[in-house]
Amino acid sequence: MEFGALGTRFLVLPERGLAVVLRGELYSHDLQAVLALYTRHGATFAQHLEGSFALALVDVPAGHLWAVTDRMASLKVYAAQEEDTLLVSTQLNRPEFTQRPLSPAGVACAVASGVMLGDLTLYQGVSSLDRACVHALAPDGATARPYWAFRFGPPSRRPVAELRAELAGLLRAAVDRRLRRAGPRVFLSLSGGYDSRGLLTLLSSSGREIHTFSYSDGPPRPGSDADVARQLARQYGAPHVTLQAYRGDVGAALRRNAAWGQGVANFCDEADAWAELAGHAPSAIFAGEQLFGWYDRPARSMTELLLHARLPDAQALAGLQGVLPAAGHARLQGAYGHELQALIGRLPSGLDPTQLETLAYLEQLGPRRLMPWREQFAGRVAPVHLPLLDGALLEFMQTLPRRLIREKTLFKQALLELDPGLMRVPLARVSGYAPDWTAELLRGRDTLARQLGAAAPAAWTGSCPPRRSWPCWTASRRCAGIHCAVPSAPCGAAHWWGPRGGSGRRRPVRWTGRRCCCVC
Repeated sequence: MEFGALGTRFLVLPERGLAVVLRGELYSHDLQAVLALYTRHGATFAQHLEGSFALALVDVPAGHLWAVTDRMASLKVYAAQEEDTLLVSTQLNRPEFTQRPLSPAGVACAVASGVMLGDLTLYQGVSSLDRACVHALAPDGATARPYWAFRFGPPSRRPVAELRAELAGLLRAAVDRRLRRAGPRVFLSLSGGYDSRGLLTLLSSSGREIHTFSYSDGPPRPGSDADVARQLARQYGAPHVTLQAYRGDVGAALRRNAAWGQGVANFCDEADAWAELAGHAPSAIFAGEQLFGWYDRPARSMTELLLHARLPDAQALAGLQGVLPAAGHARLQGAYGHELQALIGRLPSGLDPTQLETLAYLEQLGPRRLMPWREQFAGRVAPVHLPLLDGALLEFMQTLPRRLIREKTLFKQALLELDPGLMRVPLARVSGYAPDWTAELLRGRDTLARQLGAAAPAAWTGSCPPRRSWPCWTASRRCAGIHCAVPSAPCGAAHWWGPRGGSGRRRPVRWTGRRCCCVC
């Protein structure tokens, strides 16, 4: 078992045979109190914890070893079986994991959507442990015991004004809990939407000095996230810095994504900005991930629901047809389709569209897409705090009437009650930080062809031998797209797939290279 990482803390009580190792932040208890909770409640102790953490607890007299994940699995724990040994680590790039063959299902997920589905990783036999569980670890495997579940109850009939006042109080308390652990230099990731500006007013009212930052591709465009963030920072008197999302070296951006993302996080457009932010020495980063709703109109079909969760169907792999051998392409499509159906099967029936979208966030979008991005990129710079995912707020959401969830209705009302001047600066109209990756890839194609050709990767046969496999890089979430991977195209040319056209198929862009490269 390996829980080593920046910021890891531990406590050992040898006279009682107890030890606890914490990665991340607990806002509710110190480690002494964690062991006291365990002594009092046994394996159900975790339901009393609030934080963003991965935790290991050893009970020698009882012969127990536990691994605990928080409600959103904001910090991942990975496990793999090896003969009569269970390997557990908070880092996926351990040689014991990365020397294994690639998982076809994991590769298919990385190519189709940029992230893993369910408990998959890129490596066969290596899984991520479920969120909100106490996992009993033994040589023959890990057994998950859920300690918390999000369940919709009967909608509250309390007056809206009363619910609004309660939500405002919960928001203040969630921010205050995290500020007590934040250290002297608090930085807020500020965009031009509702969520981060809501955090800005809550943080500013604390009396602490709050630094803000945003990122932009070149000078901020009028009406972009970075432009609006700069105006908001000025309104609240916060020191602000605009970071460059991309510094013009596509090869460096790909390498940083491969090294930092570890095949866990989706391609990060603004990876260069996180590297720059480290020079400002933040002690904590606050960010606005939330559960109050995302779309003005809920999904009207399961296909639309999956797209809202940023999960395309198996046709996302259609661009590989004729590039990969037919058997390899069919295997990837089948594996991805199977994982999508498994996700759909985990969603309960009988729920309305708003409820389904909330559960899709908790099941997939939050823990599999947003949390790995925060952990692998922002978390390399400083501890990340997500007050809008506080446990008390998640409990509050379970009985909130659906009409108050849609379009973030109650959330917006509570923020405006706290600060009537919140919307003085209009919302951003564009993001303004994502480069044109197709153009960048074409501009750097010769250099990339030499670098990737020198990697001498193995041919794709459905699974790849250890150490010779090529990392799967996704170079776009929105428009362009490169997925560089396991080469062996029969045509003698390298294939880089540009943005999807009107037909939904990616357009190939080819150039002659020393070595064939197929998309994977």
